[in-house]
Amino acid sequence: MRHWHGPRVLALTLLLLVSLGPLAAQQPPTDPPPAAPPPVAPPADPVVALVKAAQASLQARQYAQAAQQAQQALDQQVTRAGAEAPALLPILVTLADAQLAQRQFPAAAASLARARTIQEKATKTTDPSLLPILSRQVECATAQRQYADAVPLLQRMVTISERADGPAKLGLPGVLGRLAACYAAQGKTEEAEATYQRVVTVTAASVGAEDPKLMPALVQLAQFYQTTHQYPQADATLAKALALGETAWGAADTRLLPTLTVQATFARERKAYLAEEAVLRRMLASAEGAKAPLGTVQPLLEQLATCAHAQEQTAKEIEMRQQVVTAVETAKGTTDPALLAPLTRLATCYQAATQYAEAETALMRAVAIDEQARGATNPAVLPTLTRLAHLYLVQPAPEQHAELLTRIETLAKSPDAAYPASVAAFFAAANAALAGPQPAEAVPYLTRALAIGEASQGTDALGLTPALLRLAAAYRTLKQPDQAAATRQRLTALAGAAATAAPDAAVLALLQTGDLALQERRYPEARAVYTQALAVGEQAAGQDSVALVSTLHKLAVLETAEQHPAEAAALCRRSIAILEQQRGAEDPGLLWPLQHLATALAAQQQDAEAEATWQRVLALTAAVRGATHPSLVPLLQTVTDGYIARTQWAKAAETAQRALAIQEQAGGKDDPRLIPLLQRAVAIYRALDRPADADAAAGRLAALQPARTPPRP
Repeated sequence: MRHWHGPRVLALTLLLLVSLGPLAAQQPPTDPPPAAPPPVAPPADPVVALVKAAQASLQARQYAQAAQQAQQALDQQVTRAGAEAPALLPILVTLADAQLAQRQFPAAAASLARARTIQEKATKTTDPSLLPILSRQVECATAQRQYADAVPLLQRMVTISERADGPAKLGLPGVLGRLAACYAAQGKTEEAEATYQRVVTVTAASVGAEDPKLMPALVQLAQFYQTTHQYPQADATLAKALALGETAWGAADTRLLPTLTVQATFARERKAYLAEEAVLRRMLASAEGAKAPLGTVQPLLEQLATCAHAQEQTAKEIEMRQQVVTAVETAKGTTDPALLAPLTRLATCYQAATQYAEAETALMRAVAIDEQARGATNPAVLPTLTRLAHLYLVQPAPEQHAELLTRIETLAKSPDAAYPASVAAFFAAANAALAGPQPAEAVPYLTRALAIGEASQGTDALGLTPALLRLAAAYRTLKQPDQAAATRQRLTALAGAAATAAPDAAVLALLQTGDLALQERRYPEARAVYTQALAVGEQAAGQDSVALVSTLHKLAVLETAEQHPAEAAALCRRSIAILEQQRGAEDPGLLWPLQHLATALAAQQQDAEAEATWQRVLALTAAVRGATHPSLVPLLQTVTDGYIARTQWAKAAETAQRALAIQEQAGGKDDPRLIPLLQRAVAIYRALDRPADADAAAGRLAALQPARTPPRP
């Protein structure tokens, strides 16, 4: 989310002052008084003051206060000038900015629609003054993934920018880039590609085909090709961008680093680690040759180490981690706290290679630097000490581990230790223990964290929830069901006690506790906890609150797990009714309850309603994300399977063909994700007695499936 302040707020302030005008015309005196009184400042306009205050609140990121101030200004100005006065425009935009910052998208959309209506009445429909409002409307739509709504807004912005001069004309490539991104989000790859190519064309016409200013447009197009798996086009386009920079600046210029970073990313995404390493080393040579600062060199060394790790080249990774340490020492000295993270990562590499002595040396040095910077008794050194304790745990070195653990506990319980920071040290230690050879050591760590929380907040505080949740999960991992159940019971009791004072936090704690019970298939316990969460939510927010939807979803999942489809369907219907009433029939949040409802209806053999519900899911997904978005493919597969189960082969063929077309458009005709779709197609065509189509699909399937290794004799 972008925050609209700075120069934009100043512009709105000036617009407000012009729009509001003077409160009243002053009448000239007929006879000047014998002695003029001292000048008196006119009274401040309360509307102007409120808008300025709202804009100041926006700059301070106090968004709720900004919205309240803007709403007050709007109400007063409507009373003064009417509901359609041009003076409302800057107030509405300020209000929308505050609403956008709080992710209150329906409210922001309403404010912007009203502002646009006012602006359109005051100017031409192609006036550049509409661009800021349209841009905010696009942001509001895309934040809700309503790309079908964003596209016509962006198309209108393109038309305005094409006809304009000055900044609006120069901003055309940016508008086209946003339009292309919307097409891509909808799965409209042809439209997206054409629009990204137009960004290149428009930019080249403005700056010249050989100007390095064309590089960002080419990189943007290359990134689109990469995301759509058109790798040759991606490489060729990126190479063209690099060639522009190399011709203008030279092959070793550091201004090429951003484009080379994209090239390295492409290689990493394709798991072409040797190619990635080559690009990173070129970047490192350029940076070192230009004596670039540590902030440029260190990330490259870190990425080279990560590349070596991905190739399981431990020795090379250690070498790169050592170079990181050396680079930081050269730039900042041998005792600078900036060495803490590099030394810790180096120690992790040593530990993975079972070079425990080297790992201990690196961590001991990190501890010494941390203690020198913060003080040996400062609880802020807890994370570094915890890492050293974990090393002693895995070596194993029980005496050193016990000694260090005592020190950690003392620091964590000290009056200077902030509760979250001290507990986080034990959480980290517990996570490491669970992932290591001695997972049972997680329980003492978590027990200590819980004790610190109890001492800090009391034994009945809802703030103990994180420690108790982790403890219950650890007991489950260690297959200690009685201890896990007792911990969950305590969580339930804490949440119940806090239900009145902190209902939202209580509901969250109950849902998380119920999830743990559900994972252990303790269905009666999960039902009791989820039901309690629903009661707390209803008491706090009412029977029709959107806040209930998450709890209803959990209960529906539980009913499905217990094979109670009728009960699951009823819960889904309630969620759907709440969302439709509060947010409308096109709200994206309806997708999960509709899918769950369709599944529950199919389980009850209510085929007609299940089919209608699935069609609504498909329509809503297409409206939200586009008619060819890849997210439609698994939904179409599910619908196809339903038709196959009912031997409705003609309908199955229709949905299967649609899924194939979408997947081919998204990933190409050689995409391995086409295999299950083609398998369905072969079965459907054979059932329909369409041998030619079945043979064609089978041929494609054989070409995509990897050759099977014959069994050994």
